[in-house]
Amino acid sequence: MTLLLALAAPCYAEGAKAYRGHLVIAPEVEIFRPCGAKDDLWLDYDHSARETLASTHRSLVKDAYGESFVVLLGTPGPKLNCGFCEAYKGSFKIEKVVEHRASSVDDCPK
Repeated sequence: MTLLLALAAPCYAEGAKAYRGHLVIAPEVEIFRPCGAKDDLWLDYDHSARETLASTHRSLVKDAYGESFVVLLGTPGPKLNCGFCEAYKGSFKIEKVVEHRASSVDDCPK
């Protein structure tokens, strides 16, 4: 799998790489917290990707603001100007969802 990502990386935006972390998609919240980061990043993605990611997320979590685990190919970006996202210091531009599953305590090794 790592080899596949390395070969596919040139097809995506410059600087895009795989990030592991937790996702929350709920009313007024669309965030990603990469493993090891202290701040959440507002998701930056197109409508089609949002529908697919949100649907899978809802099927994996037990409550409205629960977390799922993802591996995303993309790039961290600047703070966005879009209402609710203004509360977050930065954004995360999603190029591709590599893995999406229920979260567990072992997701982000310390």
